[in-house]
Amino acid sequence: MANSELARPRSRLVRLRLRHKARIETLEAQLKVCMAAVANGRSVQVPTAPKGNAPRPPAFHGARNAREIDNFLWGLEAYFGAMGIEDDAQKLSNAAFSLNDIALIWWRRRCDDVRRGFDPINTWDEFKSELKKQFYPKDAEREARTKLRHLQHKEVTFVNM
Repeated sequence: MANSELARPRSRLVRLRLRHKARIETLEAQLKVCMAAVANGRSVQVPTAPKGNAPRPPAFHGARNAREIDNFLWGLEAYFGAMGIEDDAQKLSNAAFSLNDIALIWWRRRCDDVRRGFDPINTWDEFKSELKKQFYPKDAEREARTKLRHLQHKEVTFVNM
C-alpha cells in the first residue's frame, strides 16, 4: 500500500475529528449557559454558534481595586461585542465563568442566596452594579479626586551631552 493511499483516509479522519471537536465545544458552551440559568432559577435562550473569535478577557479574582474592576467589566463588554452576545443570560453566564478566587466565592454565595429566596440578578446592568457594590473600594472616587487635586506640573530639564 502506497503512502498516498494511507494519507487520504488519515486526512479524512483528521477533518472529521476537528469537526467533532468544534461541535463538542459548542455543546459544552451551551451546557454551561443552561447550567448557570438553572442555578439562577430562570429560563434561558441557548446560544447559537459564536459570531466571532475573540480571546476571553482575563479573570477577575476579587481585588478591591477600581481600575481592575473597570478593566474587567470593559474587557467583558468588548468580548460580548466581538462574539455577538446580546442576551443578558448569556452575558451573566460568561461573566460567571470569568470569576476566580474571592469573586467566585461571592458569586456562589449570591447564587445560594437566590435559592433561599433573595432577588436574582437578571440583567447585565444588575450584575455590574452588584459586583461594584461588593468589590469597589468605598472611597475610590474621593481618592481619585484627591490625586487629581494634588497633581503638579514639574518642569523637566534635559542635559545635552
